[in-house]
Amino acid sequence: MRYRRGPHATLTAMKDGSVMFESSYDTELVAQLKAKVPYQARKWDSEQKAWFITPEHVPIVVDICTRILGIRPEVPALKINKSETRLVFLQYLGGTKDRGGDEPIAYGFCDSDNGSGWNLIFPESVLRAWFCDDADPTEAITLYGILGVKRNASAEKIKKAYRQAARTHHPDADGDAEQFRAIQAAWEALKDAGKRARYDSGLAMAATLTAAERPAPKICWRPPVRCGRLLIEGRDVLGKFRVERILQWRDVRDRKNHTMISYWRRGDNHFTVRWA
Repeated sequence: MRYRRGPHATLTAMKDGSVMFESSYDTELVAQLKAKVPYQARKWDSEQKAWFITPEHVPIVVDICTRILGIRPEVPALKINKSETRLVFLQYLGGTKDRGGDEPIAYGFCDSDNGSGWNLIFPESVLRAWFCDDADPTEAITLYGILGVKRNASAEKIKKAYRQAARTHHPDADGDAEQFRAIQAAWEALKDAGKRARYDSGLAMAATLTAAERPAPKICWRPPVRCGRLLIEGRDVLGKFRVERILQWRDVRDRKNHTMISYWRRGDNHFTVRWA
């Protein structure tokens, strides 16, 4: 925000679809902007001393300026980026975290024609919709969701998903012993036909309960795999591509048919890739 005399606030539409917001400095205004505009929908540019926000959140910024500065900035013609389909090479997918938006999101490190970087955003609901039936991030994850399979998955598919998830989240690669134990427990329950049938009956009974009666999630859900070649739908948001739908997810294999696995050891400052 530029330092000028007297209160001021302006909104400028940018070519990439974002909106530049400049105003006089006010601590309450900054606090309100950070509280009401999600982290992934705003970006501070220290050189230009301005915020860049998504067009969808312009009304929120206008309301904040009106209430705090007593100024209602003129709203420019806004450009809403259209949804498009992309084929990407996802090298590493982080865990989902609450970053102040409507739901938890995960960042993905992507190797693309425009360069490599953390330029993919995956809402948790999008990941869950692809990997399992538990699409609602507010609902407790099931054993099927832990392994990343649909509830009608065959025994062979469950076995394959278990091996992939266990290999990805093994403590030697990830250090996440809790997640690995959850994967092991899910496999022990679902590999046995009798145990699986009883578990399915429990899920059917739980579906009749109200939201308040249902148990809360015991672990933080993580996707069962972290890398692959993806066909995705989404749109550009402040220099990142926000995924709205996953159309395809394939393993990356080398000439010896080894599968690419990426992991992040505790204490490292970057992920590591290995082939298994």
